[in-house]
Amino acid sequence: AELTVEKMCDILEMYMDTITKANQEIQNIVTHMQMSGQQMTPEMEEPLKKMVESETNKVFSKFGINTMIFQAACEKYNKHPKFIAKANEMDQKRKMAAAGAGAMSPTGMAAPPAAPATPAADDGELD
Repeated sequence: AELTVEKMCDILEMYMDTITKANQEIQNIVTHMQMSGQQMTPEMEEPLKKMVESETNKVFSKFGINTMIFQAACEKYNKHPKFIAKANEMDQKRKMAAAGAGAMSPTGMAAPPAAPATPAADDGELD
């Protein structure tokens, strides 16, 4: 099935929401650990990344796509005004959520580990 820009916007929204939720869970885990005097180690980041991946994969399979297709579609539409608007909207939402959740996590994992480059990531000329 053809991935329309509208459908891609839906997927992007669900994808970003999923990542935001997963990051909040990770944030909770990290905070909990720090309060009990534990340190986050690289070994522990791996299963957390896997958790985020499996959550985002659920989003993709719901739409019958995979990460590769999603990345390709992001590239295809990254100049499309509708897609850019959605990406920017999701970015604002994410920033607000991050601010609410105490900004960046100590491990710097606030950004999704394997997120495809959404248009918002490379809008250097718009700043």
